[in-house]
Amino acid sequence: IQGWTVADYIRHATEMKPLIEEMKAFYEARGQGELFRVGIGTLCARASAEMIRLVVEAVTSILQDMPIHLWGVKLGVFKLPIPLSQWVISVDSAAWNGMWGQGRGLWKKTPYSQREWCFKVALPAYEAKIHAALMTPKQMCLEIVV
Repeated sequence: IQGWTVADYIRHATEMKPLIEEMKAFYEARGQGELFRVGIGTLCARASAEMIRLVVEAVTSILQDMPIHLWGVKLGVFKLPIPLSQWVISVDSAAWNGMWGQGRGLWKKTPYSQREWCFKVALPAYEAKIHAALMTPKQMCLEIVV
């Protein structure tokens, strides 16, 4: 699901829902339902963490029980005081490799190849940041009972 504004994501999710439901049924019929997920994209540098949360809320309200993958999300998304939807089951980010900002300079001062540094130094450091962000206390979602 792509967009630029929350309204764009809502429109795209609404338009794609019939095809997504058909694709999910296809995977499930072959016993591969756990492999299926819907990607939400265009979430990298241009979007704030709060906007990403609003996009995820909007898309999951339309697609309901579809498993979600977030493309290119920033660390700040995991630090938000409100948790992401339970339907977000995977995420990715190019930030893990550490080859941005001062990372390239840090790597050049080590005996590692770029690949070794990314996997032996940068990835464990990024995983620790993700873990710490996920440990940030989150506000519980309230359920209204009538």
